[in-house]
Amino acid sequence: MNQITPPALLELSLEEAIALISKAEALPHATRTQWSCSLRQIGRWLDRPLSLIPARWTALRLPIERLHHAPLGLSVQTFRNHKANLKAALRFLRGETNVPVRGTPLTPVCAALRDEIEHRGRRARVYGLMRYVSAKDIAPEQITDDVLRMYLAYRTETTARLGGPAAHRSTARAWNECHEQIPGWPAVHLSMPALPSRLIGSTWDEFRRGLRDDVRAYLDGLAGIRQAASGKRLRPAKASTIATRRREIEAFARRAIRIGLPLEHLTSLRALLDPDVVERILDDYGQEAGGTPSTYMIELAWKALSIARHVGGFDDLALERLDEMRFQLEEHRSERMTEFNLALVHEVLSGPIWDEVIRTPYRMIEEARSLRDYAPVKAAVRAQLAVAVGLLTAAPVRCGNLVRIRLEHNLIRPGGPGTRYVLTFPKYDVKNRVKLEFKLSERLTALIDEYLHDHQPVLLRGHNELWLFPGETGSFKTPSMFSEQITRAVETATGLRVRTHQFRHAAAALILKREPGNYEFVRRILGHNSLKTTTKFYIGLESFTATERFGELVDSHLDDEEE
Repeated sequence: MNQITPPALLELSLEEAIALISKAEALPHATRTQWSCSLRQIGRWLDRPLSLIPARWTALRLPIERLHHAPLGLSVQTFRNHKANLKAALRFLRGETNVPVRGTPLTPVCAALRDEIEHRGRRARVYGLMRYVSAKDIAPEQITDDVLRMYLAYRTETTARLGGPAAHRSTARAWNECHEQIPGWPAVHLSMPALPSRLIGSTWDEFRRGLRDDVRAYLDGLAGIRQAASGKRLRPAKASTIATRRREIEAFARRAIRIGLPLEHLTSLRALLDPDVVERILDDYGQEAGGTPSTYMIELAWKALSIARHVGGFDDLALERLDEMRFQLEEHRSERMTEFNLALVHEVLSGPIWDEVIRTPYRMIEEARSLRDYAPVKAAVRAQLAVAVGLLTAAPVRCGNLVRIRLEHNLIRPGGPGTRYVLTFPKYDVKNRVKLEFKLSERLTALIDEYLHDHQPVLLRGHNELWLFPGETGSFKTPSMFSEQITRAVETATGLRVRTHQFRHAAAALILKREPGNYEFVRRILGHNSLKTTTKFYIGLESFTATERFGELVDSHLDDEEE
């Protein structure tokens, strides 16, 4: 059977693969039916025409790995069966119709060149380009920068691999190295597009000793308990936060050198944060951003003022100037959710996925019951995560508050034994200094009771603390670790990757979908100080609901005509 080259692709498509399988007399009828069904299902899941999907596992692996059985309405085993059928069908086609595992076969000329490449990485980077020109009937000596760009565009459309400047440079470099090292290689030199410029400046060790000592002392101070300008008592900063602040200060100092400030002038942290220096650096960032302040630039102005207050030694006029810069830039801060969070909210509002998230705790506690007799620790962790997810759906608090829930202090029964739990946080424990109270449902109360009676003692490990979520050392669980565990548990159960803080955005979206304009409801659930803050942050969600309702209104007129 001849190799098929479809017009839409440079290689066999799933549509043609189904046609070949349906005519394969060597296969039993049941196998042909099952494989064809699986290929059609996978095309439907990928939401692309079968004629535009390559029948190649390297092109399908990553998109299929992003799929999850729950949103597709399938059991785990059914989903696995479809993937297994796809792999089996592709293996059969490769053996019966000479379909290469990595796409279009090489021409003899390209195959000969490929065999000359001994360096494995270089061969891998050039191989895709060779397959592309083989399919397009382009001789190796006719390869140009335009051909390389067309190849990368095709690769981006048909696979999960990237095709930007970095990929262009990598492929072009490998090709040029082959030209330099392999006799007889086509005399073609491919250009390498420039990457975005990086800030180059003095190394940190080249700066004055006084500046480096001041920065070290400031960072050491972050590791301890301190007070903010408002008098609020601040916990010690995490090691990752301190490392990030160090990189930001060093980048700030290198930017000062870049704009022409002599290295010998930066003798201390006070000299670096002089209002004249800060203003020049912020102006340089602004010019680089095209006049529109970036979030990084806005945060930089705030951090410059915060560090100046922490270090001390600035007069009132200097602090006032720094504060004025911060205030002017703060007006440009986006008061909307990021695209990352909006994407999650749209997913929550567009389908039944959040219903699956809400059901997840009760499915997880069933798993914990089945594991308890022979894997008590695993069962306890499962039950612990079930309680955490249940609380986040019913009481979307911040992760810092979630891990610090204490029995008889934050989780209480005001009505006595047998009544529903109330989750409460005094205002001094809440970021916005707003008291939070959530009366939990009977179902969630029963879930928490089962966890406390049957599973939590396993996790206490001999300690007698009252943390709802105890860690291994007797204290509460680390927020970052617990947050990642929760995210993984929900993703495994539903296919939705939601971080702990995003439960708050989902809660706001669900409230506004059910009760448009009720921002006071959202404010009370999320514990915001100001209704203005809530309104500005979430007002965009109503546009999504409004456009959805308008679409339903338009469709209703079509329904009237049909009647």
